[in-house]
This record gives sequence, structure tokens and C-alpha cells, in this order.
Amino acid sequence: MKTMKAVLHVNEKPIELNEFAGHFLENIVLSAAASLKGPEDIKTLEFHYKGGNLTLTVNGAPIPLSAFPEKVITGTLLGLISSYKGVEKIEHFTVAMKQGKGSVPACKGSCK
Repeated sequence: MKTMKAVLHVNEKPIELNEFAGHFLENIVLSAAASLKGPEDIKTLEFHYKGGNLTLTVNGAPIPLSAFPEKVITGTLLGLISSYKGVEKIEHFTVAMKQGKGSVPACKGSCK
């Protein structure tokens, strides 16, 4: 089974994630990406937030976000990431994931 591993940077600073925090973030990010129209067979993905805007790239291709999904995903990720140890004011963040040895099965079409 394919697995994905998340790496988080906040304001250019890498954030160390314990096992629970890493798994939780991975599940949230994969579920959010897989529930949008477009992403299939996710091998790499990146959510990037800066200046109030959230972008998503899956397998190197940008995935457009309409207003509602962008608002929901942004609020979810900001709330989660702001609770992590070492995170203060969030000006920008990047959550990047790729296939490889890790912790969460990759979604194909949707995570259920």
C-alpha cells in the first residue's frame, strides 16, 4: 500500500511533528485534497498559504480552489497548525507530502 509523509514549514521554519501530530496532519491534508475535483492517484501534494491565499499543487499541477473549499481548508489548516508546538503567528505555511515510507495510505479519488 502506498504511504505519504507530511513535512510542515511555518514562516520558513521547519516544524517537528510527533507521531500523532504527523498522522493527523497527513490525514487532514490528504482528505482535503482527495475530496476536490481533479486530484487522482496522488503522488505528491503541496498546500501553500501566504497573504490570505491558499494554493494546492498535486503531482506538480495546480488544482484550482473555489471560494468555499479554500475558506474551509484554510480555516482547518490554520487552526490545526496554530496548535503545534513552536508555532506562533502564522504569516505563511507549506505542507508538502510525497509517496514513500511514511505513515498514511495515499488516497485514490477519495479518503473514506
